[in-house]
Amino acid sequence: MPGIISGISILEGDGGPGTIRQSNFTDGKKVKSTSFELKFEARKDGGSICKLNGEYETNEDGLPTEAETKEMMGSMVSMFKVIEGYLVANPAAYA
Repeated sequence: MPGIISGISILEGDGGPGTIRQSNFTDGKKVKSTSFELKFEARKDGGSICKLNGEYETNEDGLPTEAETKEMMGSMVSMFKVIEGYLVANPAAYA
């Protein structure tokens, strides 16, 4: 996702559960820093549930508007959909 992320580095771990990654965002975003915790839980009927807890610091004073917050969340959802699509198309990548 070159329009949103300029690079990703693994800070701790091997890519499995508990891994800590740093995502560097492209210029032009209003976000100075973010911190996200993802937790995946197995569903009884198959599949999984993803729980997301996120915090962010903006480059500007004050809180983002509702529209800006929706845009940031939309970007996160878009990123997850790209990752999901890649993993579905490349199951060996996570096996």
